[in-house]
Amino acid sequence: MSRKELEAVMSQSGKNIQAMEFALQMCIDKISNALSLASYETYDNGKQIFGTMWWQFNYEPNQNNSQNSLIAGIVREMVKNDDGALVIQKNNEFILAESFTVVYRAYKPNIYKNIVLAGGLAIHEVFLEEDVLHYTINDSKIKHYLDVLYGEYEQLISGAIRNYNRGNALKLGLKIGTLFDQQFGKKMVGQDEEGNDVSEADVILDEMYENRFSAVLSDKDSITPIEEGLEFSNLVSTAGNTKSGAVTTRDIYDTFLDVIHFAADSFSIPRGIMTGDVADAEAIRENFVNFAVRPFADAIETENNRKLYGIANVAKGTKFKIQTNTILIYSAEKFASAAEALFRIGGYNPNEIRSKLGEERIKEPWADEYYVSLNYARADSAGNASQTTDSNSS
Repeated sequence: MSRKELEAVMSQSGKNIQAMEFALQMCIDKISNALSLASYETYDNGKQIFGTMWWQFNYEPNQNNSQNSLIAGIVREMVKNDDGALVIQKNNEFILAESFTVVYRAYKPNIYKNIVLAGGLAIHEVFLEEDVLHYTINDSKIKHYLDVLYGEYEQLISGAIRNYNRGNALKLGLKIGTLFDQQFGKKMVGQDEEGNDVSEADVILDEMYENRFSAVLSDKDSITPIEEGLEFSNLVSTAGNTKSGAVTTRDIYDTFLDVIHFAADSFSIPRGIMTGDVADAEAIRENFVNFAVRPFADAIETENNRKLYGIANVAKGTKFKIQTNTILIYSAEKFASAAEALFRIGGYNPNEIRSKLGEERIKEPWADEYYVSLNYARADSAGNASQTTDSNSS
């Protein structure tokens, strides 16, 4: 996030500043964008298949949404809604609910009702726990905690903006000499709405303020009339935040940045991801995927497996799996040594290696086979070199 992007969302003084909402939306966007790059895989007896479920979670969950929009909506509701995100199945399509009511029960399945879908469509069906996909995060009150914390920081941001406006506003004094008052101040030309006498001097000054000065002054600038014999002096001088004494947006930016850091820390997002730091970028990205993205992926994967597959299917390898290691695309040069070692010990097959590099799969049987180098023996062979594995093993 650049300084220009930050300044673009800052409201003017006197308006409600949506700093925390902006920071929270940044976190949601980062996580949902990363999750949309993950690979949503389906398996049948341990073998990866590419059927309807695979298509829906990678491309088209329903006729009106893409995978990106569904994942973004799920993450948004998991964060902002205390009850999490609710997805129902209608006509073999996955549809995200915009709002719903859940009745939590201890010994019976939870009840879901008052469900409203996209476009304000209310459905009057009542669903039980096993009929829906209910995604939640560990601490569903996180948004509430952030709002309370921001209640204190909002005053600091508003104060920083006021100081900036005050420090950069044009402040002028209009000296009024005795000759002006003698010539125009004694001649009355009428009365105002409250019945006070209006002099010709008042009319001239009003015209100057309304017409002449308005062309060069903004709403935050001011001109103060100073009669001859009077003068102003600063009792307290507000110092600028730069060496030159100027007042810049740095204080606003730093205070705003604190709010962004609070939001990032609450979701275990490295601060460098939020601010665009490039120092140690590889480690930052890995921490982001491991500690911020994978918990959301695990919540979605677990809910899908327990509701869509069940214990009997999962136990035999028929399941749903989210591969988050495809979020980071590795360059062929950096990945070459690791890929060779993993291929040599049967850790990855050729197609899996290509997937890590963001390349298309090879539609040949041999590309899905696992290979082990002949100089690797089984651990229980007691060093017998003649007891080696086959070159083709799966």
